[in-house]
Amino acid sequence: MPHRARVVSRPATKDDRRETEVMMEEMMENLLTAQEAATILGTNDSNVRILCEQKRIAAVKKGFAWIIYKPSVEDYMRTKSRRGRPPSGTRP
Repeated sequence: MPHRARVVSRPATKDDRRETEVMMEEMMENLLTAQEAATILGTNDSNVRILCEQKRIAAVKKGFAWIIYKPSVEDYMRTKSRRGRPPSGTRP
């Protein structure tokens, strides 16, 4: 039977707790609700939920809510095709 390393835990210090808090804050900055993503994309939250279901933006569904990864929304904005009529005053 293979030998397993034994993990020895120690009590958490104030520095450990603060480091964890900072890490959690950084992670939360990269998460959005469907409404927040809709504001960034200039659409409504219903369209954002469709993008999540189609896996065009990275998201996880928790209950009825979508938790969306902000960098994937930014990537989607950069790569989505510009459909429709071009803005006036722009000639090829």
